[in-house]
Amino acid sequence: MTTQGIQLPSFLRVAAERQKHSITNRNGEKFKLEAPSPSSLVYVQDCKDCECELQRKAMKVIVEGCKDCVFNIDSTLITGMIEVLNCENFTINVNENGAIMTLTVDGSKNVKVNALRSDQFDSIYSHRSSGMEVVVGKENPTKLAVVVDEDPDRQYIVHWEKEGDSVKLICDKVIRDGIYPTTEKQLAETIAKEREMSERMAAMMVDGMKVTQKPKKSKASVKQAEAQSQLPKNKPQPKPTKPQATNPPNKIKPPSKPKPQKPSKHKPKPKPQAKPSKHRPAPNIEEDDDKKEFFESEEDLTAKLDTLCQWIKDSKHCIVFTGAGISTSTGIRDFRSGMNTVLKTGPGKCELQAKGATKSSLTKVNVLKAVPSVAHMVLVKLHQEGLVKFTVNQNTDGLHLRSGIPADQLAELHGNTNLEKCTKCGAKYLRDFRTRNAQGVHKHRTGRFCDNFMCRGHLVDSIINFGEDLPEDDLDRAFDEAGKSDLCIVLGSSLRVTPAADVPESVMEKGGKLVICNLQKTPLNDGCALEIHKQIDDVMVGLATRLGLEIPQFTVKRRLAVMVTEKDITIQGLDVALDTPYSFMRQVEVKLMQKHDGKYKEIVKEVLTKEPYSIAIPKMTRLSPQNPVKGEICLGLQGHYGEPDFTLPATIDKPGRTVYLLSYNLCDGTWNVEDLQ
Repeated sequence: MTTQGIQLPSFLRVAAERQKHSITNRNGEKFKLEAPSPSSLVYVQDCKDCECELQRKAMKVIVEGCKDCVFNIDSTLITGMIEVLNCENFTINVNENGAIMTLTVDGSKNVKVNALRSDQFDSIYSHRSSGMEVVVGKENPTKLAVVVDEDPDRQYIVHWEKEGDSVKLICDKVIRDGIYPTTEKQLAETIAKEREMSERMAAMMVDGMKVTQKPKKSKASVKQAEAQSQLPKNKPQPKPTKPQATNPPNKIKPPSKPKPQKPSKHKPKPKPQAKPSKHRPAPNIEEDDDKKEFFESEEDLTAKLDTLCQWIKDSKHCIVFTGAGISTSTGIRDFRSGMNTVLKTGPGKCELQAKGATKSSLTKVNVLKAVPSVAHMVLVKLHQEGLVKFTVNQNTDGLHLRSGIPADQLAELHGNTNLEKCTKCGAKYLRDFRTRNAQGVHKHRTGRFCDNFMCRGHLVDSIINFGEDLPEDDLDRAFDEAGKSDLCIVLGSSLRVTPAADVPESVMEKGGKLVICNLQKTPLNDGCALEIHKQIDDVMVGLATRLGLEIPQFTVKRRLAVMVTEKDITIQGLDVALDTPYSFMRQVEVKLMQKHDGKYKEIVKEVLTKEPYSIAIPKMTRLSPQNPVKGEICLGLQGHYGEPDFTLPATIDKPGRTVYLLSYNLCDGTWNVEDLQ
């Protein structure tokens, strides 16, 4: 890719263009923190015996290495965050117009927080700190000292807890639920509420299904029965057995012997009395024994992970097949977990609907805000290291693409909630919003049209509903990769939905190793080489440890192209790996200036709210290195992960195309940007 036309300042290769107001090495002074703009980062470092005051709104405040200082807050913060690092004898006064959502104190001594009201702060985190005190109110103030127990590295949280009609200030130990901080009490209450809600819903639905006569079959049920009748008849089925122990036998199965190869290039060999179908059926698990969940002992888990680790090292072409179980730790419900599942997301969608629940009654999760799980990120690392060549995915949540798996190493057999396609030319468009808006189950038009003016075909969402054909290109790629595979690892799939489940089965049929990681048994367990019954996050973390892999941190990545001609400037979002158009901006504001008579004068200022984001360059403007056009491009982002808008400074001296990669760190709230050569 070329980078002609726009020059990126060198310091932006390390940090994004966020204005920074710094105060350093002050001694015995009183000063005001004047943030240049609301998006500024205020940084105070190595000050002693000072009093400072924040009167203007800022993005975030960081105080580091200060001693015997007083910090008066008379304004709010956009992110609501203040960090106090390695400070001593430091006092924070939250005055009448001030507020803090989150205060983090790390490696500090004798930090005191004074607030007038309980609504002026939400939570205060303390880590490796001592002598911290929180005081709220003037008359009859509430005081709380943060007492550190025997574990100095433990993080603590000071927060409000409801007590009757009032609130009280308490201090708890912090634990992590995924990347989110919580307390043991809050986590236990959340799990209990979710389980109680699921049980009550199931009970209501079962009671509501009691009828005095057999109801007539609906068209939907007839259609579902027809779809199920198309399932292959000779697939391995769970056999009724006596009650099983919670720990399966520690048995590592040898790979099955190779079977005669299918004549077709991609599809599995046709099975007797049933033809392979491209349709997606909607089977639920009917037998209670098949819904039972199993859990490995620590000894068995260690042995099995050691074996799988060695197989991955020895494999020449390893592929991964993922189901809903890889996403349950993000809060997204799976399909076929039973009523007694240990998962925090509760029973699966199909299980609840089988009990009579309607789709509208199920708890909704905002998939756009879901953070990829640790298992997702380990899988990204396996791709980066070349240990996994390809991933076949059944989920529609889009988390594999967002986590960082390249689109050309991924087949999404059941679609992607963020992807739509042109019905005429097949062009694909990624969106940072849910593309599906049709009311009918089998209606997929989104109301948008192809960007290609020679085409202008209707766009349709990519979601595959039950009974619909799978995308042929993704299905073909999946079977192509399975044909080359000597090891297939299934992560969190019941393997009951065909033709998707035929992909891992085809690896097993040709003599490759099939490893199934799932809490429940599947129809393919009897023939697989290894089965591991454990939550997917635990399996993947165990593999990363054994393989010596550092698990990457999830960051929000946005790739952007700025195209300049003599007549106009166009800004377009792109997929991280490919040039697939990606709509992640809600608007773009362009401000441009050029020198005239020795002074910079504004030549363009416009807010663009519709794609393509294109703006005309004034006719009298000439681009040249001697008199470049300078300005900034302000990107208004969708912000599902709380990422703030981003301002990209630009110096334009000739036509060309520049591609940038923006990365937002959820933990510290900062943007990084690089131009891609």
